[in-house]
Amino acid sequence: MLELKICLHIHTNHSDSISSVEEVVDSARTKKLDGIAITDHNTMAALDDPLICNQDLILIPGVEVKTWGRARPGFRVEEASTERV
Repeated sequence: MLELKICLHIHTNHSDSISSVEEVVDSARTKKLDGIAITDHNTMAALDDPLICNQDLILIPGVEVKTWGRARPGFRVEEASTERV
């Protein structure tokens, strides 16, 4: 059985974190993660960052959307990378 270590809830400085995309990717590598989902609040701008491309991580596109006072993460799984890029 294939087991992957993937963090499904990461924010960058495109929303409410102080970490840049580069710092997030470096941290994921340090933690030996297989993949990440960047789920910034109400934006997917981090996914346009050139540093997110050509990484050795599986990337699951996501966004955390605030609705009625609560935040809910959402993922675009059909667009997720199925191989390491």
